[in-house]
Amino acid sequence: MRKQTILLLVLGVLTPILALAQAKVTARLDSTSIQVGSQCRLVVEVSARQGARILWPTLKDHQLSKEIEVVGQRTEGDNEEGQSTMRKVYTLTAWDEGRQTVPALTVDVDGKKYKTEAIALEVLTVQTDSIRPDDSKPPYDIQELPFSQEEWTPIYLWSLLALLLAMMMTLSLAACGKAPQTDITDGSVYAFRVEK
Repeated sequence: MRKQTILLLVLGVLTPILALAQAKVTARLDSTSIQVGSQCRLVVEVSARQGARILWPTLKDHQLSKEIEVVGQRTEGDNEEGQSTMRKVYTLTAWDEGRQTVPALTVDVDGKKYKTEAIALEVLTVQTDSIRPDDSKPPYDIQELPFSQEEWTPIYLWSLLALLLAMMMTLSLAACGKAPQTDITDGSVYAFRVEK
């Protein structure tokens, strides 16, 4: 009885420790279907102990497969209570219509290899106008503004000040009686100067 209690206690203490020592590798797409030439993101996430050595898969010629091209990648991560979560974000594009497969990737965590699941990616064709073929527009990512509000604020304020000064000058000239005279001689409207 005492041996069983000790064995259960040891298992109860070791199970969470062993669970923390195990790494978890997952992969997901932010979109399961894209149009030909547009982009989606593949996120490979590794949850492991803090300080774990992670070797990400190496890609040949920026190709994930024959049909899927990697156009960008970045690494990000965070740490919480001895656990580390690292993410490798791949920006993907495909140029062939149809159902493509993002292959399973192998990630090395502290010398042990973990494999992700293969993921299906549907690549849809882009409808084109056969009457006006030059009117097609490529898909674009979110663009940064070429200027900020802080850059334009002084211009707005100086323009407003110039407008106010012009209005004040016109009103003061009109009050002094030196406003410019306007003579419209088309027969319908006449301008008169009022003398004091």
